[in-house]
Amino acid sequence: MFKNSMVAFALFLLWGLWASCGNSQEQSPSVSGSAIAGAEQQPAATRAAASIYDLSLNDTVKDRSQFESAPHYKLSLSFDYDLFTFDAREELRYTNNEGRDLKRLYFLLYPNSKELLHNEVPNLSIQSVRAAGKDLSFKVDGVWLEVLLGSALSPGESIQVDIDFKGVVYRQPKGSTDPEKMAMEQLVQMVMGDGLHHGGYGIYSYGESVVSLALWYPILIAYADGAWDLKEASTMGDVSHFDVANVELDVVAPDHVEVVATGVRHKKSAEASGRTRHSFAAAAVRECTVQMSHEYTSVSDEVDGVRVTSWYRKGFEEKGAKVLEYAKKSLEVFNKDFGPYPYTELDVAQAPLVGGAGGVEFPGLVTIASMFYGDKPGAPDDSLRTLMSGGRYMQDTLEFVVAHEVAHQWWNAIVGSDSKEHPFVDEALANHSAILYFDRVHGAEAAERQRELQLRLPYQMARMTGAKDRPVDLPTAEYNSAMEYAAIVYGKGALFFEELRSQNGDEVHFAFLRDYYDRFKFKIATTEDLIGGLVAASNDPKATQKLADRWLKGTYGDEDIGDVDLMSVAELVLGEMGDDPELRQLMQVFGEGGLLQMAQELSNIITPDGGINPDFDMEKIDDVLRALMGDDASEVSGILKAFGELERLLDPASGKPDLKGLMNLTKEMLGSDKETKDLLDAAEPLLRHLLR
Repeated sequence: MFKNSMVAFALFLLWGLWASCGNSQEQSPSVSGSAIAGAEQQPAATRAAASIYDLSLNDTVKDRSQFESAPHYKLSLSFDYDLFTFDAREELRYTNNEGRDLKRLYFLLYPNSKELLHNEVPNLSIQSVRAAGKDLSFKVDGVWLEVLLGSALSPGESIQVDIDFKGVVYRQPKGSTDPEKMAMEQLVQMVMGDGLHHGGYGIYSYGESVVSLALWYPILIAYADGAWDLKEASTMGDVSHFDVANVELDVVAPDHVEVVATGVRHKKSAEASGRTRHSFAAAAVRECTVQMSHEYTSVSDEVDGVRVTSWYRKGFEEKGAKVLEYAKKSLEVFNKDFGPYPYTELDVAQAPLVGGAGGVEFPGLVTIASMFYGDKPGAPDDSLRTLMSGGRYMQDTLEFVVAHEVAHQWWNAIVGSDSKEHPFVDEALANHSAILYFDRVHGAEAAERQRELQLRLPYQMARMTGAKDRPVDLPTAEYNSAMEYAAIVYGKGALFFEELRSQNGDEVHFAFLRDYYDRFKFKIATTEDLIGGLVAASNDPKATQKLADRWLKGTYGDEDIGDVDLMSVAELVLGEMGDDPELRQLMQVFGEGGLLQMAQELSNIITPDGGINPDFDMEKIDDVLRALMGDDASEVSGILKAFGELERLLDPASGKPDLKGLMNLTKEMLGSDKETKDLLDAAEPLLRHLLR
């Protein structure tokens, strides 16, 4: 019936927009100290790194001397699994490879990002910074830690900086990963333009029995063109980019907690009071991520000498096995088409991602959103959840997301790029690679289906809901919303690479990508390295440059990508449900702009101060509702009556509508059957946002 069709359509919008997917707070006190004593060379660091290479790099990496002067982190993390806090220490051996004297170092403190803060209190507190046994002056400004070295560090000289710090992990509100809630939040962002994902993407958080610790320690930020990368990150996309480093990591956690981390776990040892120390080693990685859960279990296999492991919560064995199979196939395809994966292990972990993220990439470890794993066996039957996790579209999307995130090992982890200034370089390439995966594994027809659903549809849906066509090569901060960012970078950007492949042919196209990977592995590639290289390698450089300018700098998306056929897409996404006559009628009205009109009007019901807008035009809503539902006077009048009763539901004290009363009135008007209850329960987060 119509009410269930509305929810299905909301979920349809969310899926279409997903693609694949992907400050100045309170400062810690400064500590003054003397100038550092004699920056020095440390052959011992080179010897320590050698064992890390043997553990975490496979035989395809021939030249390991290139990592000898890379930053070397020794990280110690003691985690309190009851309070979700930790004490930690970082010992960083840093060699100045920048060709000029350096008087300070800068680190990213991602846990202090504004979307993770509660009452402006930092989640990461720096206790002390020392070198050669002496205190160094430091300053925390939001997400940046500035460390003054006292005396200049000359090119080629090294220093060890020791940082003691404490952390508090962001706790996700209950139900944060609930699929219906996320669908409604996505619609709120479409209608209201709210771009801030509270809790970020869930990469530094606790939720669903899983602790996710990405970017949990002070990370030395990239230095390029004579400056540190101190540009403020957007709330969309990556927060920074980093040079490769060598990492030794010790994590102490309760015995019953499984720990997964970047690199290879080479030792487990018992600690006092029922705790275990997990020791990891990772060479040539850009960051070190930790995942923990007392519910984690795993299944593993080997591909081309690489151990691939799928980590998932107990009860999700079926999806965990599927994820392993998709990851193995992805590794096989990309090894052949791009070049060999350099690490000895690849981990894929279930995680409570939020904010529209289907997966997130880290070196040697990727996370996949819990919603793709569905409900545990024995969970209460819920038709909406079944629709979310059990349909063909969601199954295909899970496979697409795994391929996309594994592709990031090539385009992000190994070949680095400035993902804040040029996010399309790695994101569009990863989506392009996922299409290649479907082409190689399932054939041309399956690949075309994914082009339609994962690349064209996000762009078309974004345009239909008012997002602008933008050039592909823009910084993340230039995009107006998460929806627009996904549409242009993931959708239009990947279609650009598809056009390049079509124009230049597979032989030229993949020969270049193999060469690009080989030349820039473990380095930072620029857009000129990628696009200039593609142009130079093509059979017709002028035509290739023209194509690049059209897609990367121009706004010809409507002409190049075309309009969406909602009827066809609904059948692809929703399967048999796409044949529902009421849903098809809804699609038709939406395609004519009616639903957009209604959404815009609904967004004007509540004024900025929380009251009811006296100028609200109910007649427009009446027209749209009648177009959607025909002349079913009882249902239309019931809904309109609910809107008309809003005034009497105002809380006399606050002047704001009483949500509980509104929900009760709506149930009274629309009935109390299970389908209606499902719809109203799913809509409640949207109403809370509107009434906030």
